[in-house]
Amino acid sequence: MSTFRGVISALLLLAGLIGYHTDTSHGDEKIAEKKIASRDDCLKWIDQLANPKKAPFKGVVRRLPAGTTLSSLAKQQAPIADAYGQLSDNIETALPLLAASLQDSRFSSVFENGYTGDYYCQTVGQLCAGIVDAHINVYRPVVTTAEGDGHLRTLWFEPKPDTSMETELRQRKLADLQLERIEWARQQPKIEIFTDEEWKKAIETLNKMAKQIRETNLPIPVKHRVQFFSK
Repeated sequence: MSTFRGVISALLLLAGLIGYHTDTSHGDEKIAEKKIASRDDCLKWIDQLANPKKAPFKGVVRRLPAGTTLSSLAKQQAPIADAYGQLSDNIETALPLLAASLQDSRFSSVFENGYTGDYYCQTVGQLCAGIVDAHINVYRPVVTTAEGDGHLRTLWFEPKPDTSMETELRQRKLADLQLERIEWARQQPKIEIFTDEEWKKAIETLNKMAKQIRETNLPIPVKHRVQFFSK
C-alpha cells in the first residue's frame, strides 16, 4: 500500500467519513467564477493547519484528557478548519503546495472516530492529504457504499509503481488527474454489495463526470470541508 493511499485509508475508514464532507458537482451546472488565491496565501493557510499547541495525547483514546473539552478543542481548531476550507476552495493553486506538505508531521487537530467515538490526532500532512484526495479522486464517492457493520467498500486507484505522487500533483493538471481516475473506475468490476441497478447508476454518473471534464477542460468542482467532531 502506498504512503498516500495509507493516509487516505486512515482518513476515510478511521474517521468513518464524519470528519470530511464533500459535495461533487457534475452535469450541466455552470462553474462560478471566483477570485484565485495566490501561492503565498496558500502557503499561509498550510502553515495555519499547524496547531500552536501540543497534541493533548498520543495514540487513540476513548476519553479526552482532564482539562480538554470538545468546546475548547472546537474553538482552538476553528482557524484550522477555516484554513482547510480556503485551501480546498483554491485547490488548483494549492495542489502542488499540498503535495510538498504530505509528510509534514506537525500536530494539527484532534478528531473523533465516527464509528467508535474514540479520539485521535492528525498531522498537517494528513489534513493536506485529505484535501488532495477529495479533489483528485472525485470518482470515489460514486463507488463507495457501507456494509451492514458500517465498514466502507470502495475502489482504490493505484498509480503506477514508478510514479511519484508528489511529482504527479506538481506537474499535472487537476482535470487530468480526475479524468484518469474516473476512466479507471469505469473499467472496474462491480463491487459485490452493489446491486446491478446501483452499479449501473454509478457508471452513468461517472460517464457524466468524464464528459463534463472533456467538454469544459476544467476539473469537477468539489465543495470539501473538515468537521472534527460528530456533535
